[in-house]
Amino acid sequence: MNKIDIWRTIPIFVSSTFKDMQAERDYLNTFLLLGNDIEGKSVTELEILFGALGNVNDILSRSLFFFRSSDSYEGIQGNKKDLYQEKDNDIEKKNRLLSLKTKIQQICENKGYTQAVHEYKLRWKDDKFEGIEAWGKLVFENLCREIREEIEATGTSQPQNLHEQEQHKLDRFIYYQTQRFVGREQLLTDSIDFLHNNDQAKILTAFSGAGKSSFMCELYNQLSSHENAQQMILFHSAGISQYTQQIENMLQNWSMRICKKLNLEYVEEVDDAVDEPFSNRLKEQFLTLVESAKKQGVKIILLVDALDRFQQDNMAKYMLWLKLFFQDCSLNQIEDYGQ
Repeated sequence: MNKIDIWRTIPIFVSSTFKDMQAERDYLNTFLLLGNDIEGKSVTELEILFGALGNVNDILSRSLFFFRSSDSYEGIQGNKKDLYQEKDNDIEKKNRLLSLKTKIQQICENKGYTQAVHEYKLRWKDDKFEGIEAWGKLVFENLCREIREEIEATGTSQPQNLHEQEQHKLDRFIYYQTQRFVGREQLLTDSIDFLHNNDQAKILTAFSGAGKSSFMCELYNQLSSHENAQQMILFHSAGISQYTQQIENMLQNWSMRICKKLNLEYVEEVDDAVDEPFSNRLKEQFLTLVESAKKQGVKIILLVDALDRFQQDNMAKYMLWLKLFFQDCSLNQIEDYGQ
């Protein structure tokens, strides 16, 4: 396999109020999530409370806050000032904004995040704000720092081939999904106990957005943290890329990892014009390796996320691959944890 170079992608979410931050938004030239008040809280406040602050009043990693100073509004005349500040007679909104800013600052101070909160000043001249460039430089420098630290935290090893590239994507997917995982303690405990004490399959279902992927990634993390010589955890998510939508690619990747675990040489199957279908040869190779693992006393646990994202050929549509893995077992439980 040839060595390949890939770009690192770092997702950045930017949130602000709309009309009063238009100059900053235009300067950043990025896509933003916009909205109006929801049940007494603005969308921006909700994004901060449940996005940046996370759960239990805890700042999520890599959160940055930029507060425009009150003296930035000096010189704004008439009703236009109301676009950038709460009205003097709207005490409730003023207090709510002050409370939110104070909460952010206190949490950052308590956590020791000394570079998370920044106040900046603009100048009002000729019916517009000036000084945006200096603010943009401040944002850029802080983003670069956070990105560098993020890259260091998530690893910088360069993939050597396509399979390693996709494993790199999976590792990042797991990292980001588990950053926002909360709760489900009992389901986690029950699932870990089931996987350790059964040779059957279990399917978890829920509506879109309920947190299935985050749960599966957390389950993988907890299982793999206790992986030993007699146990191996194989995880696949079909929703990461076009590559992961192919069941054949999943089988190849798993076969490579089993060979590494058992200190065996991996012989890559090639999709050529032989009589036996490529998918059948991959299945036979995988089953042979699983049998070798069993003989060496190694239990293999399979975790698959996003079943509906597999390419819908007959193998995926009718879950033939699942029956392949569990020939002597039945699907003993279907559990909906979305409510």
